[in-house]
Amino acid sequence: MASSLPTLTPEQRETALQKAAETRAKRAEFTARLRTGETSGSAGLDEALGDEVLAKTRLTSFLRALPGWGKVSVEDFLDVSGIAANRRLGGLGTRQLEEVRRALAG
Repeated sequence: MASSLPTLTPEQRETALQKAAETRAKRAEFTARLRTGETSGSAGLDEALGDEVLAKTRLTSFLRALPGWGKVSVEDFLDVSGIAANRRLGGLGTRQLEEVRRALAG
């Protein structure tokens, strides 16, 4: 059985690892700004939707980073709104985005 992963040269592997680390750091910095209130939820959502890296942030991670949103409130919101827990910000549909914006506003 052949491996489905491509064989990378050491240089390609190093580049991929560096890019992955930069991506993780960018998402961590983003959620830290949400946690401290430096960025509001609605402004953070707009920022994430306009950024290819941040758009891949999971909705649950985004919501839990916001002040006042804990595990239970996020789960309750997802249940009521009918949004799957594994959705990413960039993968939300129009109706789902409206639900998230409504929850962030009030």
